[in-house]
Amino acid sequence: MGVREYPSRWGWRKTNEVAARVRRTANPMRTLRLWLTCELQRPPQRRHKRSRLGDGTAVKLRAERPDHVWALDFQFDEIAARRRLKLLSVIAEHTCEAFAIKMDHSIDADGVVATVEAIAAARGAPSHLRTDNSPDLVVGAPRDWCRLSGTQTAYIEPGTPRENGHIESLNRRLRDECLNIEDSANLTETRVVIENRVLRLT
Repeated sequence: MGVREYPSRWGWRKTNEVAARVRRTANPMRTLRLWLTCELQRPPQRRHKRSRLGDGTAVKLRAERPDHVWALDFQFDEIAARRRLKLLSVIAEHTCEAFAIKMDHSIDADGVVATVEAIAAARGAPSHLRTDNSPDLVVGAPRDWCRLSGTQTAYIEPGTPRENGHIESLNRRLRDECLNIEDSANLTETRVVIENRVLRLT
């Protein structure tokens, strides 16, 4: 199998930026030549429209001011020991500021509430909380916290991550620029790496 069978998701400028970060130095023109020679350009992909379900409440909601809408989402990874790693991201949609990226081997509903509550203690509770339909986000402790804090929920339709686009963008960049590059030996090392990178993603 050749390199061209694995086209890059990045352009040559982003590729050079990552190369410079890893090697401390990189020649942009050499990166461009290699990128073109190896045919790393990703061919354009056709996007198919999906029919929308429900009343589209989450889609119509737009953040109009800071702390108007916060978004939450999970993603998963593995450390070198093949243990699963679960990450919870919390972002303010209006400012695109990442409040927290909590990571552990397991994060349940109580862990979600503890993370959101710590942020709200410093900033105040948001008007709306946008999440998907993960069991750790829609039932039990998170729903009770929203009710007690006066925060309204905006659940996206199942299978439509584009309705939670701000945090999906953050998670995609976190995976491309950190999780897919770094091979951490343990949870503590992963936390240090992500804390050092998260400021570059927001």
